[in-house]
Order: sequence, then structure tokens, then C-alpha cells
Amino acid sequence: MAYAASELDTIQFGQRKIHLHTSADDLSTVIAADYFISAYERLGVGDIIFSSHQASAASRVGTLVVLTSAVGGVTVTNLSGVAE
Repeated sequence: MAYAASELDTIQFGQRKIHLHTSADDLSTVIAADYFISAYERLGVGDIIFSSHQASAASRVGTLVVLTSAVGGVTVTNLSGVAE
């Protein structure tokens, strides 16, 4: 499933932003390159995304950090230790 703008809320502004993300996608899908490409203008390198996933019966929460954010691509890394 593709990322939808309604799934990402920005809750803290400043040099680095904090975002909340909810999705029915698996965490492995969300951390894949360019999942957040349509939000590249909202995301900055070093921003934190708290991502909640309800892909199966078990809910998961990931702590993601934006590594790159440009028109050509967005990459994130999973720092939460939660298995994809």
C-alpha cells in the first residue's frame, strides 16, 4: 500500500521535526526506500518518525530517522529494534 499524506502528522517543529505516522502497512514496507517520497518536502534529514503499524493482529511501533529527503528519494532507518 502506498503512503498517504493523511497518515503523517507533524507534532514538533524546529531544526529537527517529530512526525507521527499510522499505517496498515508492515514495518518492512514503511522503511523501504521512497515510501515517504510524496512527503519529501515535509521531511528533513534527522527528523524522527514514530510509526504505528496495524498490519496484522499485533500492533508494532517503529522509531524511524530520516537519512535522506529530496525530490529524488527518501530513505529512513529503523532505530526501534523492532523486527521488520
